Amino acid sequence: MTQGSSLPAGYRVRPAREDDLARLPEIERAAGRLFAGAGLTGPYLADVSDVGDLRAGLAAGALFVAEGPDGAPVGFALAGRVDAEGYLHELDVHPDHGRRGLGAALVAAVLRWARSAGHRRVALRTFRDVPWNAPFYGRLGFRALAPEAIGPELRGLERSEVARGLPVERRLAMARALEPGEAAAEMRPGAAPPLVRLERPGDERAVDRIHAAAFGRRGEAELVSALRREEPSYLGLVATDGAGALVGHVAFSAVSLDAAGPQPSALGLAPLAVLPAAQNTGVGGALVRAGLPACAARGAALVFVLGHASYYPRFGFRPAFDLGFYYARPAPEPSFFVLELQPGAAHAGGRVRYAAAFDRL
Repeated sequence: MTQGSSLPAGYRVRPAREDDLARLPEIERAAGRLFAGAGLTGPYLADVSDVGDLRAGLAAGALFVAEGPDGAPVGFALAGRVDAEGYLHELDVHPDHGRRGLGAALVAAVLRWARSAGHRRVALRTFRDVPWNAPFYGRLGFRALAPEAIGPELRGLERSEVARGLPVERRLAMARALEPGEAAAEMRPGAAPPLVRLERPGDERAVDRIHAAAFGRRGEAELVSALRREEPSYLGLVATDGAGALVGHVAFSAVSLDAAGPQPSALGLAPLAVLPAAQNTGVGGALVRAGLPACAARGAALVFVLGHASYYPRFGFRPAFDLGFYYARPAPEPSFFVLELQPGAAHAGGRVRYAAAFDRL
């Protein structure tokens, strides 16, 4: 599992190894020293994760590191189970390597682990008023948990924070849902997040209008109708506004790979459309973020997309040509991307062919 295309050159996120463990406490200490600038003091700032917990996370495949250009860890995330669901115990990036997207990439690795483990959500406890704590997680789709949604083990973690001297009045519990067909979006401050869910019968007319309005023509709307009618693999998700009206839609359908040997299951993301009045509000990103785990739940190992070179890398997509994949029809190299939903799936390369309905577009 790596995530490098959206990170600076030389950086990647990968599962931890035994020889990483000795380096992690110093990363945690260095990150902890930043809290002094947020008005926090106390011996708890020098606490580091127990080596036994790190080893347990390593054994469970729930410990991930951000690797720097020299191959050494510069950040890590430790996950586990609390109240029978996913839990992010610790996330640290060395300050010398901050502001490079490593924290978000580590969280993404934890979310993928949690989905693969069958969890419905990932929870955590964090400082509500420290910019790189609750506000950071909020931008990644985490939301504050209501008291009735906090389980007994999570409450036990709060009690342990009291015992360690943490100011619990500045702490809160948050969680991000991992349901494959529904997710909260990352939104700009002050915007109401859309709800993303699986397309269902009765949505067809609204979906048709969204694509026609977004593209200014009928082609993409007719493509979606054809995919829905002809492709057993068709997967559609819609985004709704606060009033429940549909404002966005994304479709996924099977693609074939022309290459020797066994081929991984793959889907193509297309088309993606948002009503003009709702564009540039995070709706498109919400659809992509919710759609990828839905693809994984369908057993897809790869997702391909032909789109803007400055947009899709933020979701972890990598240039497909770099991995030996080619679009069946002429396309500019920077605009064709692939994302691995299963580590190592992009091993063979080959020519990528979309469903026959795309040839009629």
